[in-house]
Amino acid sequence: MIMSCVAFADDISSKFIYIHVDNVAAQSALINAGSVNHSSRSLVYLFLDFEQRLKFVPWISRVASASNIADGPSRSSMDEVESLGAECFSFPKEVFRFIIQEFIKKSESI
Repeated sequence: MIMSCVAFADDISSKFIYIHVDNVAAQSALINAGSVNHSSRSLVYLFLDFEQRLKFVPWISRVASASNIADGPSRSSMDEVESLGAECFSFPKEVFRFIIQEFIKKSESI
């Protein structure tokens, strides 16, 4: 969701937006504006910062597993993926670092 705030900042600014999450804990943390988990709390605070700066009004809803097209693949083990004949992709660290650096630059400019 944080990356979506950055990527779609111009599109969501000053609008009512509807957000689907596939995790009850994430939904609860966003609705309650906090979490007991430090990492989750940091992400919630970052989301709240975007919400205030971009002046959007979110509605956080949970999408059920049966309706979530990413649910099955995200739960599959690497053995299951390989048994289907799929190639395993290892994201190059340099590309990942570049994406994170660009994400940080973009988020700081909003």
